[in-house]
Amino acid sequence: MLTQTEVEARLTPYMARIVRVMMGAWADWMASGKSGRWKRRRSRANYIWEELACGAETAFANDPSVQILPKNQSCWFHIDGLVFRLKKSDASGLTSNYPTQTALDYHDQQEDLPGIPPVQRLEVTYVLNKLETAVQDILLVARDQGRVLWCSSLLRKDEGGNVVSITSPAAPTPPAPTPKTIKIRVKSERDKKTENET
Repeated sequence: MLTQTEVEARLTPYMARIVRVMMGAWADWMASGKSGRWKRRRSRANYIWEELACGAETAFANDPSVQILPKNQSCWFHIDGLVFRLKKSDASGLTSNYPTQTALDYHDQQEDLPGIPPVQRLEVTYVLNKLETAVQDILLVARDQGRVLWCSSLLRKDEGGNVVSITSPAAPTPPAPTPKTIKIRVKSERDKKTENET
C-alpha cells in the first residue's frame, strides 16, 4: 500500500484528463434531455457510467503509460503501479455497489484479481450536490474492504465559487484595455472659407 502522497504524485500527470472525463460525462447527461424525464437514479447512474468509460478510454487510448483493462461490466485503468476505476460515491468516498464477489474483492487489497497486477486499487468518484443537479466534487479514494483509508478532492473552487480542477492552470488575467485616442480635427481658416463659399 502506497501512501496518499505517493499515490497523488503518480497520478498528478493524469488528473486533468480524469477531471475532464468526469465533468464531461455529467455535462453529456445534462445536455441529453433525459435529466428532466428519466426519474430513476439507476438509469442516470448507468448513463453517466457509460459516458465515463467511453470518455476515459478515449482520453487514454494513445497513452502508452496507461493500460485499459475492460473487466466484465466494468473498466479499470492501470497507471504506474496503480489501478483505478470510475464510480459515483457519497461525500465520504463510499460507493454504493451491490456487494458482488468482484466488488468485494476489488476493495480487498490483499485479494488478487484475475488479470490484474498485484497493485493498489483505487477509485475516482464523482459526488453530486444535495439536489443532484451538479457535480459537487471529484474524489480520489483509497479503500481497504469497507473502510475508506483516505480520500482527496481533485477539485477546488475559484473566487467566484465555481468548481475548477486543481490541475488547471490559473486563468490568465486579461490585459487592461488600451485607452483609445480620439483625434479631433480642427477646421482651418481655409476650410471655413470654403464652407462659406458653398
